[in-house]
Amino acid sequence: MITEENINNFLIQQDIEGLIALGSPHDEYSSEAEAIYKETSLLDKEQRTVSNIITIIAEVWEKYFGIVSVQDKLNRQSAFEKLAHYIAG
Repeated sequence: MITEENINNFLIQQDIEGLIALGSPHDEYSSEAEAIYKETSLLDKEQRTVSNIITIIAEVWEKYFGIVSVQDKLNRQSAFEKLAHYIAG
C-alpha cells in the first residue's frame, strides 16, 4: 500500500529538482508528497491509471515549483512516469 511517506521517500530518492543534492533537508518534498498522495487517493480503481497519476504529479509540480513550460515538463517526464508507476502499483 502506498503511503504519503512512501511517496516522500521516493521523491527524496529521485530528487527531481536536485534540491537534496544541494543540501536541502529531507522534508523538502513533503508538501508535494502530501498533495500527490491526497489527489491520487481520491482516484477509484478505474481512474488509477499511470496517465491520470502523471497528470496529478505534473499539476502538483506546476503549483509548487512553477513548472509551466513544455520543455520543463518534458525534462521531468521520466521522473513523473517512474513515480506514477510506483503509485499505480
